[in-house]
Amino acid sequence: MLGVERVGVHDNFFELGGHSLLATQLVTRIREAFHVELPLIQFFRSPSIAGLSDELIANETRPGQMEKTAVIWKKIHDMPVAEMRRRIKVKREKKVLHEGR
Repeated sequence: MLGVERVGVHDNFFELGGHSLLATQLVTRIREAFHVELPLIQFFRSPSIAGLSDELIANETRPGQMEKTAVIWKKIHDMPVAEMRRRIKVKREKKVLHEGR
């Protein structure tokens, strides 16, 4: 979103070129990805990854969900697309078998 190569966990979003419109878009993406309501004002108060992670954990609707999501992201980060598709297919087949009982 910022067009920078790397962002450190303590880097300030606004010092890296972020602005209110990008902040709004980022809050929307966070809501969609993590299913957490993060008021925009919290982003302005904590404009770093480290600060936002604290806010996200504090606003979890289901305790422990952020940790589970982080584990999943870590597992799939470098996974080849073909492997992801294979795993999704297997998961869907298991679901169909389970629902058919």
